[in-house]
Amino acid sequence: MYSQYLPTVVTNYTSNVTTNEVTHMKIAKFINIVILLLITTKSTITQSNDEIINNFKKEYDQIKDCLYNYDKKVINSANESNEGKQIIGYYDKNNIKLIEVLSFGETGKRKIEYYFNKEQLFFVYDSDYRYNRPIYWNEKEAKKNNDSESFDIKKTTSSEDMYYFYNGQLIRWIRPNGKYGDSKLAYYKNLEIQIPNHANEMKKKLNK
Repeated sequence: MYSQYLPTVVTNYTSNVTTNEVTHMKIAKFINIVILLLITTKSTITQSNDEIINNFKKEYDQIKDCLYNYDKKVINSANESNEGKQIIGYYDKNNIKLIEVLSFGETGKRKIEYYFNKEQLFFVYDSDYRYNRPIYWNEKEAKKNNDSESFDIKKTTSSEDMYYFYNGQLIRWIRPNGKYGDSKLAYYKNLEIQIPNHANEMKKKLNK
C-alpha cells in the first residue's frame, strides 16, 4: 500500500515547492521593480534640479552683465546693525532683478544677494565676512591691550551659502564647505520659509 501512495505524495510536494518558488520569484521581482523605480525617480529629480539650476546660472550671469543698465534704488539705515545697513534694489523697467542687503558691524559684515526672475526669487548668495580684529582695533589699541595684532582688512575671512529656489521651494542649499544641505532637516525647512520672507520684507522696504 505504501508504494501506491508514494507517487502522489512526491507529486504534491514537488508542486508545493514549485508554487513557493514562483511566489518568491514574484515577490523578489516586485521588490526589484520598486527599488528601480525609487532609484530612477531620485535620479530624475536630481537631474531635473541640475537642469533647473543650470538655467538659473544663465539668468544670474545675464543679471550681472546688465547690472549697470538697471535702475537703482538705495536705502540706508543706521538702526538695524552696529555700523549701519544698506538695501539696494536693481530694476529692469520696474521689474525687480536683484536686491543687495549689506549689514555692517565692528567685527565683520554680511552681504545677501537676492536674485529674481519675473518677480520670483530663484537664487540667494549669502556672504559672511569676519575681521581679524574689530575695525577700531588699531596699533595703539592693540598695544594698550597687549595684543600683537591690529585690524587688518587683508586678514578678513569669508564664508558663502548659496540657495536655489524653484516655485517657492528650496531645491538646493550649497553650504560653505561645498556640500549640499540635507533637505530632511528641520533647519532646511525653516530656511525654505525664512529666506523668501526676508526677501519680501526687503522688497516692501524698497517699494515704500
